[in-house]
Amino acid sequence: MNIEIANRLVGLRKKNNLSQEQLAEKIGVSRQAVSKWERSEASPDTDNLIMLARLYNVSLDELLKTEDEIPSYEDNAKQENPQAENSQAEETQKEATSGNEECDTQQDRCDNCDGSNCDGCNYYEYNDGGDKVNIGPGGIHIEDDEDYVHVGWDGIHVTEKNGDNVHIDKNGVFVNGVQKHPCEFHHHKSDKQYMSAKLMLLTTFPFALVVITAYIVTGVMLDCWNVNWLLFFAIPLFDGIVACIAKKDINKFPFPLACIAGFLCAGVFAGLWHPMWIIILTIPLFEGFISAIKHRSMYRFPYPVLTVVVFLTVGCIYGIWHPTWVIFLTIPLYYWLASCIKHIRKDKQREQVYTTYEE
Repeated sequence: MNIEIANRLVGLRKKNNLSQEQLAEKIGVSRQAVSKWERSEASPDTDNLIMLARLYNVSLDELLKTEDEIPSYEDNAKQENPQAENSQAEETQKEATSGNEECDTQQDRCDNCDGSNCDGCNYYEYNDGGDKVNIGPGGIHIEDDEDYVHVGWDGIHVTEKNGDNVHIDKNGVFVNGVQKHPCEFHHHKSDKQYMSAKLMLLTTFPFALVVITAYIVTGVMLDCWNVNWLLFFAIPLFDGIVACIAKKDINKFPFPLACIAGFLCAGVFAGLWHPMWIIILTIPLFEGFISAIKHRSMYRFPYPVLTVVVFLTVGCIYGIWHPTWVIFLTIPLYYWLASCIKHIRKDKQREQVYTTYEE
């Protein structure tokens, strides 16, 4: 099977929202067989072709149409009887290799090697029951339970377990059966370069120099050397904010440093060492909140820490220790709610899988 038909099979499967496992189950073959069809390593038989055409609601002509030329009768005859055509080449090769030494006993032999006079035999195979590595004249083949990689004279072919594949050959680059133009691979990189150019003024701004200047000026004019050293906390905070904007990732913000700086400022300038120490307890709340949003899991949010922060804040500031302690009783309610939401999401995922399979 040529690569054009293989890419068409990949495109039709993707169009019908089927994985390789689902397709294999529908037509009664193994996933490895489907993977080989889509890598152009094997061809489905007539029965499987008919089932594929019915499943994808296309005709066999549309499924197998190709731009390759139909071989002539002479070409077929040459393929059926290659001995007559290659006999002279084989004799020449035997003469050229008659003086060579025998194969190394530590080296595996290729299929056409009889163990003598095989200077061109560079075949190697490794198989531990799971991973398979095959290196020979046809190229390099690497296969495990999930992925497959083939590098040979016909190009580079990569297939993942989920069905995604990339084929690079003389016809171009194909991703999941769709041909990609080379400019498409540089588009995202150009966007990053453009964004870095827009942020160049912000990222190259000498903020540290501004802070040092402010520290010296305020120290000389106001004689506040004992407190204006807090200005140096602004340098890593500024760098963190710039990193958040450039990377579009709030995890880059140094929240623990911001809490410590806020605590020191409140203590030095306002004398609020107590109860401002409570602000330190918000550090795990911030980390847990980001993790809960990223993983879409309520279990990752440290709700017990939140109840402690609320209890101490209300108690220390307003002196209402009772009945604020009741907030601790909401902890089991929170995790009960998190468990319910988790099971509801799993039920919805199961329904989607069953609906897709029935269709």
